[in-house]
Amino acid sequence: KDSPLITLRHLLTHTSGLMHSWSLPAFNQPADKGLGLDETLALFHDQPLLFEPGEDFRYSGVGYFLLAQLIEKLSDQSYEAFLKQQIFDPLGMRATGAGDPLKNRSVGYERHSSGRMKVLPEFPMTMLTGGGNIYSTVEDLVRWDNALRAGKLISPASYEKLYRPEKKDYAYGWKIRRQDGRTSISHSGGVPGYTAYLLRYPKEGICVALLTNTKSRGLGQLAEQLADQILG
Repeated sequence: KDSPLITLRHLLTHTSGLMHSWSLPAFNQPADKGLGLDETLALFHDQPLLFEPGEDFRYSGVGYFLLAQLIEKLSDQSYEAFLKQQIFDPLGMRATGAGDPLKNRSVGYERHSSGRMKVLPEFPMTMLTGGGNIYSTVEDLVRWDNALRAGKLISPASYEKLYRPEKKDYAYGWKIRRQDGRTSISHSGGVPGYTAYLLRYPKEGICVALLTNTKSRGLGQLAEQLADQILG
C-alpha cells in the first residue's frame, strides 16, 4: 500500500496524523544525547499515523521538526540562521533566537511535591529544532505581534490563510476564538522548566505575552483576565 501523502498544509495545521513528540517515551528521556534534527526525526520514523492526513486534528511537534528540516534543505541554511536572517534581525528582535539561548537566560524550575522549587537540568534544545527551541522576551514578542498586524512578513493572501481555522478552531499555528463580537488568536508553548502563552486581539491592537521559568497551567486564564481588563 502506498504511503499516505502528507502536505505542507497538513503539517502547518496539525492535520497530518503524526504523533506529538512528547508522546514517545524515548523523546522524554534524552539522557543528554543532544540529538540533531535528523537524528530526532529518526526516532519517529517507524511510528504509525494516528489518522489519515486531513481527517482530524492532533497537535504534533514532529510536524514542526519536519518543517524545520524542509527550511534547512530549501534555504541551504541552518534553521537558526534562516530565522535570524529572515525574521528576527529585520524585525529588531535582538533578544530572540533559536538553538543555544543567551548567557543570561533564566533557569528552569519545577515545583517539588514538598512545595519547594527545584532547578531542572537543561533539556537538549537541538532535539526541539522547529518545535520548541526558540527563546525570546515579552518585548520581542510584542514586536512580533506588531509585525504580524502590520502585514510585514507574508502576503495578504497568506495572512488570510494564517488565521482561517481548519479543524477544531485551529488555523496555521494559532488557536482562533470568536466571542462577544471579537476574534482572539492565541497559543501556548512549553519545554521542561518553561511555559509561554501569547494572546492577541489583532483588530483591537492588543497583545498579552506571558513567559515563566516554571511549569504553569494557568497562563491562558491569566492572559484572558488581563485582556478583559484592557477591553473593559
